[in-house]
Amino acid sequence: MKSLVYENPQAFADWLLKKQGLTFIRLLPTELKGYDLMADAILLLALKDGEEVILLIEFQSTMEDMGDRLLDYVMRIRKLYKKEVIAFVIFLRKESDVSVPPLIWSYRNGEKYLVFKYIAIKMWELDAEDLLAFNQPALLPLTLLTKRGANRVIIEEMFATLIEHNLTDILPACNLLANLALRLKIMNGCTGGIYK
Repeated sequence: MKSLVYENPQAFADWLLKKQGLTFIRLLPTELKGYDLMADAILLLALKDGEEVILLIEFQSTMEDMGDRLLDYVMRIRKLYKKEVIAFVIFLRKESDVSVPPLIWSYRNGEKYLVFKYIAIKMWELDAEDLLAFNQPALLPLTLLTKRGANRVIIEEMFATLIEHNLTDILPACNLLANLALRLKIMNGCTGGIYK
């Protein structure tokens, strides 16, 4: 998944933040030195007014306590770069226990002492057309995990488009993603349509 972001960070920034005039500056190291932590993608961006912010992207295929993990990453990234951080987790496959933001820490009496807001995207709830509207080939592989799902024709079209745009570096990741999408479809009992 990281290779998809690295292929076109601007496309991911545009999709996730949906802001006009947002400019990708550069990728930042994902290893948070001294902490034995590795983020999936950390992008330095410039807003329209010139303010620099950091976009943290985490991809998740299994359920974990993402709120706590993202909060840890955000605090370390803020300390390291002295910039505001916008955090996203992109859940790749449907599970019943998806962390729903915000993360709230409370005392036993119910009084809140920490509220951490982040954005969670559940790929299976998105329409493929929302991603296709960006006209960015680097986002195409994610359409396999949307409501539309995957079938042989869609996968072949995706690979043809990626090859046409000379995005061959991300083909191995796309192959794994196509495999995941088809396996999820089979596991969910939708075997009838995957070989159309």
